[in-house]
Amino acid sequence: MRARVCEGATSLHLGKSVDSPTARHAASSCATNARPRTPEDLVRHRAIRQRLIATGVVYRWELERRGKTITVDVPGGIVVDEIGLMVALACAGAGLAYVPDQAIERDLSEGRLERVLEAFITKGPGFCLYFPARTQEQPKLRALIETVTRFRAQEARREAAGSRPPRPARRR
Repeated sequence: MRARVCEGATSLHLGKSVDSPTARHAASSCATNARPRTPEDLVRHRAIRQRLIATGVVYRWELERRGKTITVDVPGGIVVDEIGLMVALACAGAGLAYVPDQAIERDLSEGRLERVLEAFITKGPGFCLYFPARTQEQPKLRALIETVTRFRAQEARREAAGSRPPRPARRR
């Protein structure tokens, strides 16, 4: 699905839509005893913080209460710039991680991680690719758009049929 986002630009949704529960989630090792119940509880927990590669800024967690955004600068001495490492550290009990659902699906299903603060998690638009409208006819971009569109159609058919795609092998 393509949509105009502003004059001369187009977006292509690559992931789940706004209506899905795809969001960044605070995840905790199941071995952790105390779990935060409110955003205010985060000051008493260690967090694995994320440095944004593009800006170098340490990400502040974005939560929501009664429709209003809450930004929390979580405490924690570990700062990384790679989501896979954040997940591995959370699984090892190093602290809470705020990561996309897709990054923790397997760890959740296998009991290594659990969601916390679910009532305060915001829902996002999913993954999007933004590009100038005039470039969409370039062969490489056209091939990417067609591949993503085809993949999303296959994914939708699998979900409608109640099956899931095979999981990729996990790196050790």
